[in-house]
Amino acid sequence: DDLGMRIAKAGYRQLLCHNALIYHRGGKGFSSHGNHVMEDSREKFLQKWHFDIWEYEAPWEEMIAAVRACVPDRNACARILQIDCGMGVTLSALRYVYPNAYFAGTEKRADIAGIGQHMAHIHIGSAETMELPYPEHSFHIIIVADALQYVKNPEIFLDKLSLILAAEGTMLLSAGDYNRKEYVDYLSGKGFRTEELSQDILAVRHIS
Repeated sequence: DDLGMRIAKAGYRQLLCHNALIYHRGGKGFSSHGNHVMEDSREKFLQKWHFDIWEYEAPWEEMIAAVRACVPDRNACARILQIDCGMGVTLSALRYVYPNAYFAGTEKRADIAGIGQHMAHIHIGSAETMELPYPEHSFHIIIVADALQYVKNPEIFLDKLSLILAAEGTMLLSAGDYNRKEYVDYLSGKGFRTEELSQDILAVRHIS
C-alpha cells in the first residue's frame, strides 16, 4: 500500500493485469503471526499518510453487482457518478467492466481524491454543498453510497441529484433500515419508483 501511494504521488498511473497469477510457494506469504503483521503495517500506514487504507482500498462488490444489473451491456457508453468515491477503487473496477463509459466522482478529502485522479474525474468537496458542473440528465447511474447518513438535509440532496439523473437512469442508494422507508416515501411523492436490489441497495428510477 505504501509503495502504491508513493507511485501515485509521483504522478504515475498503476495498472492491474487481470490474467496474472501470484503464486506464494509453500503458502509462506504470512506466518502464523500474519494478522499481527498486517495490523502493525496498517498502523504505520495511518501514521505516515493520515488515513486508514483499509477503508478505501477494496472495491464495493455489492454495488458493482447492482450497477451491472442496471447496465447489462458491457459496451454501453454509460455515464456513472459516485458520491464520496474515496480514491476511486470502485469506479476503477467499473471501468474494467465498462471500457466505453465515462466516470466521475466527488470526495471531501483532497489528498485521497488526488490519489484517484487516474480512476475518474473526481471533484474535491462535499457533494451536498458544491455546485456539480453537469447539466440536467447527465448520468445514467448515480451511486450515492452512504452519503445520505451524513448530509444535513437528505431530501434536498436527493432533489439535487435527481436533476442530473438521466430520464432512463438509476440512482443507487445504500441506506440502513432505520431510514429506508422515509426515503422511499419521499421519492415516491417526487415521481420515482424504488426497487430493492439487495438488502442494502435501493434502486431509484423515474416513473415512466
